[in-house]
Parts: sequence; structure tokens; C-alpha cells
Amino acid sequence: MDQTKSLHTGSKRKPKAFLKGRQTEAKALEEIKTLLSKAVTRDRLIEYLHKIQDTYGGLSAGHLKALADLMNIPQIEVYEVASFYAHFDIVKEKENYPAPITVRICNSVTCSMKGAQALYKTLKAQTNPQQVRILHAPCIGRCAHAPALHV
Repeated sequence: MDQTKSLHTGSKRKPKAFLKGRQTEAKALEEIKTLLSKAVTRDRLIEYLHKIQDTYGGLSAGHLKALADLMNIPQIEVYEVASFYAHFDIVKEKENYPAPITVRICNSVTCSMKGAQALYKTLKAQTNPQQVRILHAPCIGRCAHAPALHV
């Protein structure tokens, strides 16, 4: 029998020399362990995400993976929660972290009717993107005071 064949599948594939998926970065794991010095519990996931974002200015893939490992939950679960909420900034590979100040301008129907788009264009044109980031945002819940924004 050929040595490269698997006994179970009959495949000639060699075993993989590395694990699939994102691997935990030692530096990111140490940073998250230090930041979340207490025992990590599943019910505090959103709190941990806020703490990471407040400390590092965004949520890197490495930090999300390290958090998932510490919490012993799938990485996709951490990512789904982080990507669901508009106030979390997921920083992809080779992307820069966002500006230190973020202004979110509501673009719901009410705010749009009350001038949100003009406000967005004006602020976008008059701010330094290295210092202030201007974004559209889903409803902020301040329709009575439209157009609404959150800094």
C-alpha cells in the first residue's frame, strides 16, 4: 500500500501542516488577557467589545480571535455581535484604525427630510478625516430633534 494514502479515505492528500482559519496571535491574546484581567464570562461579550474598542480605537481581527479564545466561543459569534452594532469599528487586515472622533449622522426618513444629507456633506467637507470621521448612521431615536447626530 502506498505510504501517502490515508487508511480511512483512500485519499492521496498529505495531512495539513497548519490549522485552518485564523490563528490566535500571541501579542493580541496577551493584550486581551491584560485588558480583561478578571475571569471572562459569556454574558459580558458586549462589555468586552466596548472595552477593547475604547482602549485600541477599534476591533482588530486579532483581538476578536483572542477574545473568542478566552471566552471559549466560536470566533464567528464574537464577529456577529461586533458587526451587528453600528458603534463598533471592525478594523480589517491592513486597514488603519479610524479617526479618534466619530460623528454619526442619522439618515432615517425623518432626519433626511430635515436636512441630514446637507449636514453630512457640510461636515464631511469641513473636517480633517485624520481627526474626525463622519458617517451615516441608522436611526438614533431623536426624531423630534431631527436632524440628529451622535459624537
